Amino acid sequence: MADSTVHRAYSPRIAVLTSPDVDRIVQKNGVAHFAALLRAFEWSAQNVTVHTSQLETRVCPEFDVRFDAMDMFQGSDVPMHTFMDAMQRPTTVSSICDRPVLPIEPAQEERDAWAHHILSTPPWFKLLSAGVYEHRPMTATDTMSHPVATKLYEESSKGDMFAKHPFLDPSLLRCYVLVHDVSESGGDMSRCTVLMDEVRKTYGLQCAMLSINSGTQPDASVVSSLSAALEARGVPYTSSSLGAQLSTEDLQQIQAYVREMITKSLVPFLERSVHQVQEQVAAQRRGLTGRLLGASRKFFAARPTSASTSTTASTEAEATHGLYVPSSLAAQTRRLADLAVFLRDYRLAGNMYEAVRRDYITDQAAMYSACAAEMACVMRALHMWQSPQESSASIHELYMDAVQAYAKAPSGSWYALRCSVLYAFAQTLASQHTLAAQAYLRASAVTDELVRALLVEHAYLAYLRTSPPHTRKSAMTLLQAAALYDACGQHDLALQCYARTSQYYQSRHGPLYDHSLYKMALLEHKCGHMDNALTNLVPLLHGTSPQMDQLYLDALQHVASYAHPAHMQLPVPVFDVRACYIVPWGEDDPQPCVAGPHESFVVRLRVQNPLHIAWRMMHLTLAFAPADQDGHLASGSKDVDAVVATDGTLSLAPRECRDLDVRVQIASPGMARLARVTYVMHDLVPIEQVMTKQGPRLHRTPAQKRTRTYAPDTTLCINIQPQVPRLTLSLEAPSAVWVGEWVPVVLHMSNPSAYAATQLRLTCSPPTLGLHETQEEASNSTSLTLPWSTSMDPSSFSLPDVLPGAQQRVELAWHVTSPGTNVLSFTVSLANDLGHSYTSHLQHTVPAQVLLDVQTRIALACTARPAYVMAVEMTSYASQPLAVDQLALVSPQWRSPSQCTCSSLSPHNRTTLWLRLDRHAAPDLVQPMVDSLQAFFAGKALPSHHAYDVHCTWLGPGTPPPSRLGSDPHRYTLSRAVARRAQLQSVVQAPISLTQALFPSMDPHDVDLLVQWTLPEGRKGETLLCGTHVGIREDSIASLAALDAALGHMAPTKAMYAETAQEKELLRTAMRSTPILSWPMPFSVWVETDCTSMPTCPDIATVRLHLRNESPWPLACQCRWIAPIPTEKEPVAMWAPWVGSTKLSCTIPAYASYAVDAHVLADGPGVYQLGAWHAELTVQCDGQPWRTWTASHNLDALLTVHLAP
Repeated sequence: MADSTVHRAYSPRIAVLTSPDVDRIVQKNGVAHFAALLRAFEWSAQNVTVHTSQLETRVCPEFDVRFDAMDMFQGSDVPMHTFMDAMQRPTTVSSICDRPVLPIEPAQEERDAWAHHILSTPPWFKLLSAGVYEHRPMTATDTMSHPVATKLYEESSKGDMFAKHPFLDPSLLRCYVLVHDVSESGGDMSRCTVLMDEVRKTYGLQCAMLSINSGTQPDASVVSSLSAALEARGVPYTSSSLGAQLSTEDLQQIQAYVREMITKSLVPFLERSVHQVQEQVAAQRRGLTGRLLGASRKFFAARPTSASTSTTASTEAEATHGLYVPSSLAAQTRRLADLAVFLRDYRLAGNMYEAVRRDYITDQAAMYSACAAEMACVMRALHMWQSPQESSASIHELYMDAVQAYAKAPSGSWYALRCSVLYAFAQTLASQHTLAAQAYLRASAVTDELVRALLVEHAYLAYLRTSPPHTRKSAMTLLQAAALYDACGQHDLALQCYARTSQYYQSRHGPLYDHSLYKMALLEHKCGHMDNALTNLVPLLHGTSPQMDQLYLDALQHVASYAHPAHMQLPVPVFDVRACYIVPWGEDDPQPCVAGPHESFVVRLRVQNPLHIAWRMMHLTLAFAPADQDGHLASGSKDVDAVVATDGTLSLAPRECRDLDVRVQIASPGMARLARVTYVMHDLVPIEQVMTKQGPRLHRTPAQKRTRTYAPDTTLCINIQPQVPRLTLSLEAPSAVWVGEWVPVVLHMSNPSAYAATQLRLTCSPPTLGLHETQEEASNSTSLTLPWSTSMDPSSFSLPDVLPGAQQRVELAWHVTSPGTNVLSFTVSLANDLGHSYTSHLQHTVPAQVLLDVQTRIALACTARPAYVMAVEMTSYASQPLAVDQLALVSPQWRSPSQCTCSSLSPHNRTTLWLRLDRHAAPDLVQPMVDSLQAFFAGKALPSHHAYDVHCTWLGPGTPPPSRLGSDPHRYTLSRAVARRAQLQSVVQAPISLTQALFPSMDPHDVDLLVQWTLPEGRKGETLLCGTHVGIREDSIASLAALDAALGHMAPTKAMYAETAQEKELLRTAMRSTPILSWPMPFSVWVETDCTSMPTCPDIATVRLHLRNESPWPLACQCRWIAPIPTEKEPVAMWAPWVGSTKLSCTIPAYASYAVDAHVLADGPGVYQLGAWHAELTVQCDGQPWRTWTASHNLDALLTVHLAP
């Protein structure tokens, strides 16, 4: 049974009284007396059946007893320090051996094994517990230490020693044993048999005879089994003569006798005694029936209250000088409880202990009360283990009361320790591990040195046994145990505890982790393990406070002077790998860098001092290792020989961060990567840092989006190649420019290497940066052919070779299109004679400001047929006069017959020009868009579309000056691409690659305005205003219907991913609502008549109205005239009501108007507001309505009425 440990501590004690002859016989076998020999057989009775007071049958797997010599019952307490000394001598050695080193938080794969080991009792705690159980001094207050039986031998001439102790119960079980020494008396048992008959006639049937010493020579099996049993119970023996004359038959005979004595004598005696004492107690206490166990605890709530009973109880205690005589009610109740313990009747025992405890409290018997409380809490805990309905809160209160009472007694420390250990064990059986840990911690307060540390460490195990484990409490408890081990000089045990706490706190990065490492370093230093101490000190250098950093650094320097350190790693890297890279030949050249053999290149290291104190390093070394083309280190390869140039000692202030450039030369060709950086810290400790670095995060594919995937890093890679040519790039450009200005840019290239740079190709960005062309070569054109797609690819040109030591000048022209900071990027690709490719890169920033601001407004002309006019507002922000040389109108659909006289704009002045726009035929650009949409939604490749022509109208008189944009369609497309891309991104929610392929570079009804200007110092420019929408696109209805079908809701199609179909449907919805693909209502009403004369008033006036169709399609119209619509800004004033017919149905041709005369009633001369119109408009396709509009609007006209003369 699991409760056998408690019953070993509370086992029935049997006093052994022997004669000197018997002890002399036993001493031949290496033991001091016969009781010591019998202790080896205390476990002999197994599977013993007992009966409780309720007549319940219980089987005890182990029924331990305790054999003690009569001298052990002298009644003297052993001092606590004597017990501790006896405990610490064997515990010190055994605690180090076979010690379970279990982590606080195991790894996932070790959790099952860890959970199994954490529930087992460590060997060192078993030894401590055994010492507590074996130490049983006999006192009046602790009745469990009193004997329940005695063994007498015929040679005994001593008197009854129990007469000295009046508190002992005289009703003991007395057994008599006759010992026959075969070695002296021979094997003839006839005389022994006669003597045995006489003893039985005299003393009764509780007699037995044992024959020992029948062995002629020592038996190894006898010696091993006997030594193991004696060592388990802490019995001293002489190893040289142990079991010298004992045979196997002797051991079997002694074992059989002990079992027979327990089963046939002791257990029946205990059962009879329970019934007898139960009847006596029931007769003396009020309210009890014959069935004592059927009563509740209320029956024992108080002592009898009558005067006679109280006087009797007090007299019982005082008559024996404060001791309870065996016949007293309290002694009988306590004896009943003790007997119930022996028979495993925990409920009866707990009730009786609580009842007698209340008696002791009434009599103010502190030690008696503490002993009763100890037994009550242990028994109730065992009962809770058997019956989980029991509450643990009241049990813990009993325990605390017992320990508190023991602590006040002069000799109560040992009892407090025993109470705590047994109570904790009982709570462990009931899975109340937190209460068990509290008991161990409370017991440590009454002990000292090693035993205290052992108890605290066992509390750590108890916290780990909880569900879930209390890891934080266990770690703190283990820290206390480590400090206690260190205080009593147990360095190895303290190291094991600190190792487990450091492993737990390592992932939490708190000060307790530093504390554990520092203590481990000090202990390793005390043990002379300097290398281990250094290993524990280095992780402390991560920066906490100036005082702690200085303390750790001083300790590190002291230990390092005696250690033999290898390369170590700091917890916080000194070099920030993310900011470290190999500097390319050009500062912004792409990676990996390229260098020639023995050619110096620069490694830029970001150095940061992690401490709050000064830092010093020297002997800096960079280790390069071979790598593949992706930058991954080759496995199993040796480092590349590299020459590193450093400046000796580097000192850093507290928390300082700086960049350090190190020049390196590598002789062997191939790809190499910076693998490690090593240095010596403070002239003593070599430190190594691995330069592991990840590339940019990849998130293109769905798999890369779901899991973190990084590209290979090449910033720390260097490619050593032979015959590496070098190109040095520099730029000659103005410091500031104007938007629209043509800026001359000169790129200078020089080759400082010894190898020719061939196959040169220059790539420029932004795209409006290209090769310079003279104005004489440019000629203006009235027609430009624009590509379909608006590409923003950088410009690329081929350049001649550059020989070693030569220079080359490249003249470029840049059309500035964007205000703010513009970045000019130049990339030159080159090759050597071996065919290896290289690149040189240069970036330059130039700020740009707006010089000429151009804005436009579109309005319908006051004509019968629909026509548009454009107002052009030009504002100069120059500080000097600005000459406007020429204006040009660029559009696929619109022309302008207007002639504008160009003039000069004063500083910060504004001028407005009016242009009339005429419509011309434009290409149908809808069908190519439909083809692209159908291919995209079907998952096919997008088709390529042909270019189309746009007209360029020069508005100035005479021959226009040369225009670079007006003469070069490619440059014109690149210059307007910036505005076109911004327009598409703002109104179309689709990928930019799709919008470029789907929408043309210029819409059919777009109008671009090109303004050429010149500053007095000769700086020229062309300001381009793009994307002014005029009217409605001239598209066929069939193409528009096909576009509607392509953007409509389509049936689900098979897709590789479900989100692909969802994305396409969202794209359809977004494109259906985009303004680029929407057509406004193409209807307006123009009032031709605004003044009339009437002979008399009131009279009817006729008003001529023109219904205008602004679309390229016939428009079916149903219109009626209504009263004015009130608005907040323009409330209805005096208006002329409509008279006559107010309804009209007609069809208006494309780009035409329909004239109608309407009639209004004028009451007299004056100004009248005309009413409003309400129209229902329809555009049909193949006889079916394609677009339908319904609108109402006030007529934007006033009618003036005069009386005719």
